[in-house]
Parts: sequence; C-alpha cells; structure tokens
Amino acid sequence: MDFSTLNTNQLKAVMFNNGPALIIAGAGSGKTKTLVYRVARLIDDGISPNSILLLSFTRKAANEILTRASKLSNPKCQYVSGGTFHSFCHSLIKRFHHLINYSNSFSIFDRSESEDLINLIRKDYVSSTIDLPNKSTLSNLLSHCFNTESSLESYLIDNYPQFVNAIELITTIFNQYKIRKMELSVFDYDDLLSFSKLLLTHKEVQDFVQNSYRYVMIDEYQDTNNIQADIVSNLLTKEQNIMAVGDDCQSIYSFRGANISHILNFSEQFKNTTIIKLEQNYRSVQPILDLSNEVIKFHSSAISKSLYSDFKSTQKPFYIESKNEWDQAKFIVQKIQDLLIQGTSLSDIAVLMRSSWHSNDLEIELKKSDIPFIKVGGSKFIEASHIKDIMAYFKIISNSKDIISWSRVLMLIEGVGPKTVSELLNIIPNLNNQSINQLLNKYKSKKFFSELNKLFTFFNNSIKSPASVTELFEKVFDLNLPYFEKKYDDYLKRSLDLNNLKTIASRYTLLEDFITELTLDPIDSLSTNPNDNSVLTLTTIHSAKGLEWNTVFIISIIDGYLPSSKSFDNNEKEQEELRLLYVAITRAKLNLFIFKPQQTKSFSSSTNSMTTQHSRFLMEDKTLNLMETSFIEEDYQTGLLELNSSFETYPKLNFDQLSNSTKPSTSIKYNL
Repeated sequence: MDFSTLNTNQLKAVMFNNGPALIIAGAGSGKTKTLVYRVARLIDDGISPNSILLLSFTRKAANEILTRASKLSNPKCQYVSGGTFHSFCHSLIKRFHHLINYSNSFSIFDRSESEDLINLIRKDYVSSTIDLPNKSTLSNLLSHCFNTESSLESYLIDNYPQFVNAIELITTIFNQYKIRKMELSVFDYDDLLSFSKLLLTHKEVQDFVQNSYRYVMIDEYQDTNNIQADIVSNLLTKEQNIMAVGDDCQSIYSFRGANISHILNFSEQFKNTTIIKLEQNYRSVQPILDLSNEVIKFHSSAISKSLYSDFKSTQKPFYIESKNEWDQAKFIVQKIQDLLIQGTSLSDIAVLMRSSWHSNDLEIELKKSDIPFIKVGGSKFIEASHIKDIMAYFKIISNSKDIISWSRVLMLIEGVGPKTVSELLNIIPNLNNQSINQLLNKYKSKKFFSELNKLFTFFNNSIKSPASVTELFEKVFDLNLPYFEKKYDDYLKRSLDLNNLKTIASRYTLLEDFITELTLDPIDSLSTNPNDNSVLTLTTIHSAKGLEWNTVFIISIIDGYLPSSKSFDNNEKEQEELRLLYVAITRAKLNLFIFKPQQTKSFSSSTNSMTTQHSRFLMEDKTLNLMETSFIEEDYQTGLLELNSSFETYPKLNFDQLSNSTKPSTSIKYNL
C-alpha cells in the first residue's frame, strides 16, 4: 500500500497497533482519510475484518470509510463491522433479546411512531384543569432527559415553565409509555442504547463482544454521550485496542447529550494512551486558520493544537459592521451577486448563523433578488407552521376563495374537525353576507360557534374596509394569539418570529406585494443535490459541521447571539458557544466574512431596536488585528452598499456596566 500521500502524524495513526490511542483531528485535517488507511492497513496485515468494529454517528460516514478502504487496498474491508451506535446496539439486542425478556420479533419505533404511542397514552390523562404538552414536546422531553441524564423538573423549568405543574402527569405518561412498549415488544431509538448498556453487564454478552472484536475505532468521539461512552468501555478486551478520533474543539452537541469530558479525559480513563495530533489543514488558507487558532485560545480546557496549511494568502478574513440586520442582508446579497459575476458557483457559498431565525431578513432579500437557496438546520422562516398560520389570514383577505388557507385557519378553532371543515369549504367559495348568516345559524348550538362567528366577522370587515398592512397585522395577531398559545407549547420561543414577521410586513404598502414576496418558495422547484451549482446554502452552524465552502458569511455575531445570552454565567455553555464560533470559522476555504449589525430587533418588541455589543469572543486586539475591519456605508449616487475600510476604532465592551446576568464567565480570561 502506498502511504506517500499521508503526512507524518497521519502515518503514525495509520501504523498504530495495540493499546488505546486518541487522535485529535483538527478541522480539515484529513480525519476520514486517516481512518480509511488504518482500516486498510490492518486488513493488509492479516487482521480479520470481522474482528474490527468501526462506530460512527451516521451510516453514511461508516460506509464511506469502508468503501474507500476497499477501493484503496482489499475488498475484505467491506466485511468490517461498521455502522452507527444504534445499528450496533440493534444487532446486540437481536442476539441477546432473551436476557431482557423480549421476543426475537421485536420492532423498532421511529420518531413519529413513538409520538403516536405517546399520544394514545396522553389522551387518557387530558385534564380540564392541567395543560399537557403535545405529543412532540413529550417525546422531546423524554429523549432529552435520557440522553443528557438530566432531571425532568429542571428541564421543564428552563424550557417549558408552563408545564411544571403537570410534572406528575408527565411522569405517569412516561411510565405508561415504557410499559406499553414492553407489552408491544417494541424499542424506540433511546431504548437501543439503554438496553445494550444493560446487556453489557451480563458476562455472557461481554465475553461474546470481547471475543468478537479485537480492534475498536470510534469516529467523532467528542460527540459521545455518557451511555455511549459506557457501551464503548465495555466492548474492550484487556488489551484496550481502542482508537478514538475526534476534536474537542468541535464538541457542539451538548443539547443532544454529547459530553466533551469523554474526549478530554480519555487518557485518564485509558492508561498509557498514545495521543496523536492532526494539525495540518487541507481546507483553508492560513489567514483563516490564524483567526481560528487565536479564537480557540480562550477555551480553558482545550487540548492544545495549532492548525496550519500550505495554502497561503494575503487576504485576511473580513469583520464587517452594518447599521442593522437589513443592511447586513442587502450587502450579502450584493456580494453574492459580485461573486457570481466573477464565476463563483452558488454551491461554493454558504451563510452560517447561530440560530435559524437570524436569517429572516436575508431570506426576504435573497428572494427579491431571485437568488435560489436551501436552508439547513431549523425550519425555513416562511415554512414554519406558526408563520403559515398568520399568513393564511392575509391570504384569505386577499382571496376569499383560497380554501387551503381557510382550512388552516378553521382547524385552529377547538372543536372544529375535518368533517366540519369539509362542510364549510364546500360553501365558503360562494358565500355572501346573507349566506354567511345562514351558515352560522347551522352551527349555533356548537361550542365553537362564538369563535367561528368572530372569525367570519373579522374577515367580512377586513375585506370591506381595507387597512394598512401594519394595522392588519395587529388585528390578525390579536385574533390568532389564543390559538397560537394553545397550539404551540414553545410559543414563547416562536413569538420572536412573529415580531420579525411584523417588522418585515411594515415595509410593505400593498398587502398583495407582502403576500407574494413571502409565499414564493424556491425550494420546491430546486434540486437539493449538493453538487447543484444553482443553490446557495443557508445553515445553522450546528448543521454546518463537517462541511466546507469557498466563501462563508457568518451573520449577526453579536453578544447575546454568539455567545447566546442563555450561556451567560454558565462557563460550560459559554465554552461550547466559543467552540461553535470555531466550527463556523473553519468551514471557510478561501473567503470569510463575519458580520456584526449595530442595531437589531428587540427581543420584546418588533418595533423597537436595541444597540448591540461586539461578541466577547472577538474583542481582543490581537483577534481583531487578524481581520480586515470595515463598516458598510451606502453610496447615495449608486444606491449600493460599500465597505469603508478606514473604520478602525472599536468601542470596547464595558462589562462593568452590564448586569451580572450578561457578564462573561470569570473562568475565561479576556484582556479587555
């Protein structure tokens, strides 16, 4: 086998034989290639493929490694036991089901099936005095508490305070869910992990696994949760031939239960560990890596490493301030158009954000300019259910025969089901004032009559006496509010989207223009093939991990967004926010633009704006000096937005003037 394309440390990892090894693979350092060569080398050395276990977090990743290894060296590589934690656990339970009193014919419930079973149980506990979360929220609660090993009460207090008084009922539902699964002989995804951990306490199972697998390799080890780490430790023989590959600086999934301590404490758990660092980057130009190296220095517990590249450049990353998020959006659209003229493909460009809703303004501007995009991570703004609810009102006012929007609005009313909606939709297209009264009389004895009457009265008045888009929005918002709070358990989080929609609506004079621009959806007519040159990518940073683009725009990097305000006064959360920025920066190959709007929408109001502060992660002079700093200004002759590169002074974030809830954790050192 030819190892000439491997660098020195990659080769060390590939040639490593026995004992525990930790491969710290920096961003873009050829991690997958290293695993491919190691699998192929072990097979070439005569190791049986059946005695090698390769675990990853996606089936695609495991299959890619084994397929490439087979093409590189030996077709036997395809017989290596490779897959996800869940697929491995499934095979383990299949073999030893009798030890946990399950039949061999058990089934696996996917997420929707689990929710349906929870909903069947939930119906028996619906109370007129205590509100319960919907089936999706209940499923989220159960899975989160399992994977993070956190208490139900604390998670409810932090995320769903309106359901704290229902904790006993929720606990009962979860207990019944567990019983029903056993009665039906089914497992959900989390059960696969928990029952496998239980099985591995049996000597019979331990002996089988340890006799089967001589070499164990774990990809993306920084993403393991406590249960997965326990499973791994029980797979090993006395030789402890484990190779864990990952990057502590890219551990960003604690909300899924990932625990960074597993990779940080690996050498303590497995004595005589060999640590190999992959620091040569094959993705980015050096100025981008210089910035990422400087940013991650503030991580108090990171395993030290410094990324370097043979790709040299004199172009620093850009740090750009804009007046507000709208100017930020318009400038990005303008810059994308410039890149397209220069021959750049849309597929080589991405916009990254901390939270999905941060791109709301940008999506509108992209649609105005006919720039097609796909959105990854979170719902697309216009496709979000609560936004569709609001837009349905406007569409009915614009076109009273729009039966799709009628159906959506009518189904919001409690007691109105598919049968009633069907009856109404047969009549609605031909309604007039007289027939409306006749129609309403038919339902006068129904509990929902009052709500139905209010709805028809609203539409009748709105069509007769048109109001401005802003005034109409206020009326729609007030009418929809009770349904909104009832339908969505997380309505507090979704409220900000409605405020953003109101801000966007205020820019329009004609209702028709507002509806048209927001309802045109380029996604349906576009290929989602990542090789399609016609599509721009909008993605949350969490969903961007493992991906790369020539040009990357990171938007709205302000204190409170990144780091999230929820991380203030919590060192672990703030450290993860820092890693999130590191991941975002290292997605860029050639060009990196980081944006900071000076004004952003108030969290409590759509009409007021608030002055922003620079992200505490980018406040150091040394960090700023690694970027080309500019301010967006409008050329009043051309109407175009231009960069004023003479912008040099940055107001320092004065932490003494901030409340304790917004100060950074004291364990992170900042030279301010």
